[in-house]
Amino acid sequence: MYGVYLIDNETTFLKTMQESISWEENGFEVVGSNTDRATAISEIAALKPHLVVCGTERAVIQGFMKQVKEAGANCRFIVITKFWSPEMMGDFFYSGGYDFLLKPIDVAKADKSLKDLHKKLLAENRAL
Repeated sequence: MYGVYLIDNETTFLKTMQESISWEENGFEVVGSNTDRATAISEIAALKPHLVVCGTERAVIQGFMKQVKEAGANCRFIVITKFWSPEMMGDFFYSGGYDFLLKPIDVAKADKSLKDLHKKLLAENRAL
């Protein structure tokens, strides 16, 4: 199992992410979650999950991803957002993002993204 950390500014959406996505069936285990950005960065640095799923807006994404990386975490990012523009998409992927999903969560798309990432992580580990 690969670790996943969830962050969103709404506790109800965090709960929705935890309950609606089949994390374990897709090879992931939720190792932590938070609504507070600073606390999340500290926990991610300590827990070192393989994936961080952010339900957050653009103003937070770029700075948050950079802060997580600067804290020493080497993880992938999936963003779940209400709005996504081509500019945001370019910035996200340029900053090292893995995938993005739109709110409300399309569980089938989330499952596909997680399965694809799981395969990629397995292949990377075999190559080591």
